[in-house]
Amino acid sequence: MAGADRGVLGGPAGHAHRHGLCLWIPELATRAEPAAGSTPNGTSMLSIAKAQWRNLLGLGLGVVCISAVRATRQVVLPLWGENLGLDAATISLIYGLSGAIDMLIFYPAGKVMDKRGRAWVAVPCMATMALALFLLPLTHTVGAMLAVSMLLGFGNGIGSGIVMTLGADYSPPVGRAKFLGLWR
Repeated sequence: MAGADRGVLGGPAGHAHRHGLCLWIPELATRAEPAAGSTPNGTSMLSIAKAQWRNLLGLGLGVVCISAVRATRQVVLPLWGENLGLDAATISLIYGLSGAIDMLIFYPAGKVMDKRGRAWVAVPCMATMALALFLLPLTHTVGAMLAVSMLLGFGNGIGSGIVMTLGADYSPPVGRAKFLGLWR
């Protein structure tokens, strides 16, 4: 195995190895008084993973998909701009305007998430981003790419905060920080 193959396979393998190590690291002693019903060192990462495996696998898989789609914007827009032959300044402007739409939307999206529920944000986020990612290869001009990138930013803005909000919703009262560490 050489070159790009090593990087493609080495990254996920290293991530899995580090995640496995976190499950087996012994807990540090704490000076704080233990909460009622817990051990002096709290609960271990492994015990939380065992107790919450349904949430981590079920919802966690959905969250991984949402995170992956949301992360594509950072790679896809500059690469497609390069494919169209745009200069770096134009690509940066398009990317920046997409980010501006993203930032304008995340506060109203949070209000909708709090008032209507998580599905009212997660479903439109994925649908809008899927539509934008489908339309992106069909763009051949700066204007078309700008419009689609702004749609992509809108979809990304709708989904801002959904990952950690769902994690906080499903985290157990005892060991919440460790659960969110596994969730992230």
